[in-house]
Amino acid sequence: MRATRSAMRASCGSWASSSPAGPSSWRATPTTIPICCSPGRAAGWPRHLDAPGRGWHSEPVYLPGRTAAAQGRRWGRRRGRCGGRSGSQGIIRSRLMDNRTPGTAGARGGHEAAPLAAQLAALTDPSLDPLFWQAERIGEASAWWQHVPFAHWLVRQAAPRSLVELGARDGISYSAFCHAVQRGGLPTRCWAVQREEEDQGATSCGGAERGNFRSFHDARFLAFSGLLRMAADAALPRFADRSIDLLHIDGLRTQEAARHDFEAWLPKMSERGVVLLHGTNVLEEEDAGVWRLWAELRGRYPAFEFLHGGGLGVLCVGEAPPPAVLALTALADPAETARLRGRFAWLGERWEAETRERLATEARHEAERQAAALESRRAQAVQRAEAARAELEAERDRAEQRTEAARSASMTAAFSHVEAAQAELEAARRKAEQDAAAREQLLSRLLRAEGELHATQASLRLLTQSTLWRAAAPLRSAAGRLPPGMRRGVRGAMKLAWWSATLQLPRKLRERREIIAALAAMPQPAPAASAQALAFTAPTASQGAALADLSGMGALRVVCISGEASTPGHLYRVERPAAAARRAGAQVWVVRMEDIEASLAEIGMAQVLWMWRVPLNEAVALAISTARRNGARVVFDVDDLLIDPRLARSDKIDGIRSQKLPEEMVANHFHQARQAMLASDLCTTSTEELAWHMRDAGMPVRVLPNGFDHDTLAVSRRAARHWAKERDGLLRIGYASGSRTHQKDFKQCAAAVAGALRRFPEARLVLFRFAQNIPTMEGTPTLDVEEFPELAGLEDRIEWRPMVPLPRLPEEVARFDVNLAPLEVGNDFCEAKSELKYFEAALVDVPTIASPTGPYRRAMKHGETGYLAGTPEEWSSALEALLGDAALRRRMAAAAQRDVLWAYGPEQRNAAVADVLEMLRGGRSAALAFRRSCEPLPLPVAPAVPEHEVVYEHDALGAAAVTVIVPLYNYARHVAEALDSVVAQTLRPLDLVIVDDASTDDSRAVALRWAAANAGRFNRLVVARNLKNAGLGLTRNVAFTLAETPWVLPLDADNRLLPDCAAACLRTADASGAAFAYPIIRKFGDGEGVMNLPPYDPVRMANGNYIDAMALISRAAWNWVGGYDHIPGGWEDFDFWCRLMERGLHGEQVPGEPLAEYRVHHTSMINTANSSTARVEAMIAELTRRHPWLTIIWPLKVPRPKA
Repeated sequence: MRATRSAMRASCGSWASSSPAGPSSWRATPTTIPICCSPGRAAGWPRHLDAPGRGWHSEPVYLPGRTAAAQGRRWGRRRGRCGGRSGSQGIIRSRLMDNRTPGTAGARGGHEAAPLAAQLAALTDPSLDPLFWQAERIGEASAWWQHVPFAHWLVRQAAPRSLVELGARDGISYSAFCHAVQRGGLPTRCWAVQREEEDQGATSCGGAERGNFRSFHDARFLAFSGLLRMAADAALPRFADRSIDLLHIDGLRTQEAARHDFEAWLPKMSERGVVLLHGTNVLEEEDAGVWRLWAELRGRYPAFEFLHGGGLGVLCVGEAPPPAVLALTALADPAETARLRGRFAWLGERWEAETRERLATEARHEAERQAAALESRRAQAVQRAEAARAELEAERDRAEQRTEAARSASMTAAFSHVEAAQAELEAARRKAEQDAAAREQLLSRLLRAEGELHATQASLRLLTQSTLWRAAAPLRSAAGRLPPGMRRGVRGAMKLAWWSATLQLPRKLRERREIIAALAAMPQPAPAASAQALAFTAPTASQGAALADLSGMGALRVVCISGEASTPGHLYRVERPAAAARRAGAQVWVVRMEDIEASLAEIGMAQVLWMWRVPLNEAVALAISTARRNGARVVFDVDDLLIDPRLARSDKIDGIRSQKLPEEMVANHFHQARQAMLASDLCTTSTEELAWHMRDAGMPVRVLPNGFDHDTLAVSRRAARHWAKERDGLLRIGYASGSRTHQKDFKQCAAAVAGALRRFPEARLVLFRFAQNIPTMEGTPTLDVEEFPELAGLEDRIEWRPMVPLPRLPEEVARFDVNLAPLEVGNDFCEAKSELKYFEAALVDVPTIASPTGPYRRAMKHGETGYLAGTPEEWSSALEALLGDAALRRRMAAAAQRDVLWAYGPEQRNAAVADVLEMLRGGRSAALAFRRSCEPLPLPVAPAVPEHEVVYEHDALGAAAVTVIVPLYNYARHVAEALDSVVAQTLRPLDLVIVDDASTDDSRAVALRWAAANAGRFNRLVVARNLKNAGLGLTRNVAFTLAETPWVLPLDADNRLLPDCAAACLRTADASGAAFAYPIIRKFGDGEGVMNLPPYDPVRMANGNYIDAMALISRAAWNWVGGYDHIPGGWEDFDFWCRLMERGLHGEQVPGEPLAEYRVHHTSMINTANSSTARVEAMIAELTRRHPWLTIIWPLKVPRPKA
């Protein structure tokens, strides 16, 4: 500061030396107009603030109305005062330009006109405009209201290039700064740091206030301003040293906290730096300490303090602060200081009074509007009540008429029914008597036949002991060698000859005809359809071959019977598991329950009969018995608690009440489902809670969770991207109920939702109505809101949407900002529900609030991947947190999506279904499959993703299966060639993501030009850049994160793909079920030969890596193992392959010719890494530390180091 003051004094001294004759050559230079000087001096030549040690303006001043000579004489009289006069004035600098030539003013009155002209200039000075601007941000009551006029003036005078506020909460001060920037047309870049540490002590109202401020801010200042919700220290790295011109420190109480922020941010202040400290005059509060810090700082820096509004301190901390601000801090005259403070205090109080009046007016208007709305609703309610009363009276009359008519018709029908029943009973009695008589006749014939049998057996014994029998032995021997059919013919002929010889033929034929006719006339017993009759028993000898084939290695024949093929559950529990079984090599047929009889041929050949939600009716019993004859195993699957008839009560299942179903009918259906379960060999289900109830019935069970497939993932990601472009500023709370059976479930959160709608005016509740494809239910809401008085008066805040088929559901869920999954905790039926609402919302970037049932507790990490809410207070808190913080919603949804990609994706389901099929085969493979199913699924590891930003994006909103990713670092000379090879791919559609790792050459510019020229070739093309250099492995992680497809193909920027590479890799991956598929690669450039030749073998990989990073990789698998890691020197891909193998995932080589090309050159990473023995030794040590099962063979053509 001493150097600064000397420089200022030198500048003041240079005025006299530069123009000895005075400023006669000036025309219209800036005028200085005092705001707080005495009236006698206001119109004269303004006194510069030239106290000792406080240099001021480095430019001269011309006052209109004075001749050049007069000004020169006055200048000469004052030139000696610069640096020698005490007492300074606060000034406001303006740019009034006088077009008159010096010397012409005397003709208009000379010296007499000067005071009036100066006073008029002071009144019309545009530099005073900021003092009278009306700020747009009103907000809550704030001490900063009284400083808004000064904030406007300060920004206009200082014209900062960069402005930062620490502690922006209600936004009053920060909005005043931004408003001044906007009104002044200044090129200022503004940032507000909303401290996270303040949020911990903030009330719920404060959270809403911040949310409202963000909406207010984004609608007005987003073009030049940004909000950072983080700790002040965390924000420091985002600003370069000596880059901030104006810093406002607010929201702190203690001296230590304020000192910490001041000292931490001081290096960020520029040479023009000015710091504002709010709260310098707050002494009465116990923890107030800013005034102590101010007492220290004002002795170290030029300073000025306003005492109103809690106190506001102004510090000039830069070497060359704005002249107007430096002039303010130089005020030394107590009277002028008091006058300046008083005027700004008066302006602030006047603005505060006007603001309070505006708030009161708005509150009054709002109250009047609400009163009018309430009166309107009351009138409408009275009108509806009257209409309902009239309709009720009319309906009562009609009901009485219908009742009387029905009573009459019912009695007539009852009499007719009784008469018909009596007639049927009489006919049945007569038929029973006839049947009894027939049975008596048959019984007597049977006794007579037994007597004849004994006589025949005696005769046979005599015959076999006779000489004739012995003599006929050769004839019998010859007959025994005849074919079976001829033997039966010979035997029949001999019987006929015997009966003819003994005169018994007519009687035998008559008896045979009578027995056949009697048996045909007897009623046949109904087929046994009980679970005990159909349950699995030991196979007969004829079934042994079928079971032997089942436990062999042949393809299993599986028939899936769907009990509710027209419901969404059919996709989750039948179609997707059937696809997984086909992936495991099984032959699968899907049969609707009503088509069983037409499919008996397929059922008869089945080795596994897999049934979902079927009751044990005649058709299902027929299917089970048909499959049993071939030795098939029977599997029963259910995804709701339908197997316990005791739960068929309206207090347990709200759908019985809401749909007015008879409990007896529901209990009978549950009983039949239970019988079907008991008739099976193995049960599968969607949750552990359902599995417990099945085990309680004595059944073996395996859990197969619900999940999604690649088609659903593609639709979900496309829907999320589409809605991100269509957002309309509303906040949507979504409840995607598929049927009118969840009234009690929604009751868990109804009050919290109503409260959120009232606290957030921009919030909407999204509900659904049945669509036209259900004619009897068309237009009926899936949720009856009239059962929830909490929502009364909020009807206009409910957004009704038509129900859509399940494949289109992601398009609707993507519109939500918060997804609701309420369930009645403690209710056995609700506790058994699956967590599918969680993963479906995560796929479209929407966070979920769910009830803490078992499935949701296991699926979600509270506060990280979603919120669990068991009380109305917890529902309210979770809704407020998510609705008030868009960054939190994005962060939580991203974490949820990483969490569900593998756990609920097709890869995990394929493995689980394959294990169940192995268990059904039996043998050692079944034991291994059972062990795998008992091992807990390892949790996904969040990949390390550096900070990055998207700099170019093209999106046709289609659905591709593969994304090619290109990490780029200082390969400007090669990258276009690599990208051209992506354009040439035969696979369409195709996505491309390019990530520049902070290159120091023109790589990013080359990539951007190429992207703009070739965007039309791709469904989606993204160019991003890392904010700091992160290395190859972590840059790949950024690209994987930006990819939207199930499969990703890394391509280094110096390599090339041959045209069929992506398509061939995808075919191999789909056919094999592998987690990655790698092509054969040929070298070019400074080397030749081929790579990736050996087929996939994890045992071979233990010796060293032979698979290049150019491979098609499952994005879900990448996410599950934690992506790539940074390995000093390289080998990130080797480490990645090892982690895939440790999770039991396998790869597959793409057969055929080479499909990619690897460039060999002296600057390639692998050549650089392998050029140093020490570096390779370090990489080997690091890899073996991470994966102790590795025994890496030395990869270099140099002597192996000693052990």
